[in-house]
Amino acid sequence: TVEHTPLRILRLVNHQGDTLNLHPFLQQHRVIEVDDIEQAELLARVWQFDVVLLDAEMPTAQACLQRLKANPRLASLPLVT
Repeated sequence: TVEHTPLRILRLVNHQGDTLNLHPFLQQHRVIEVDDIEQAELLARVWQFDVVLLDAEMPTAQACLQRLKANPRLASLPLVT
């Protein structure tokens, strides 16, 4: 069997603690949840994320996209909505 290195995933969600809705694929990885872009930017200073998951139902999703693009640590990461 081939071993996979777990991804470090930054998940911006409408409500933290919504881990019951994690897809089984995500349960194999290190998922850090935040509910606002300020938390995401702060964590990006410490963690080296591999991908960003953005909850499209967030009331501030468009503003988050703009802030992600403006942050050098987050702008180059793949984004999944």
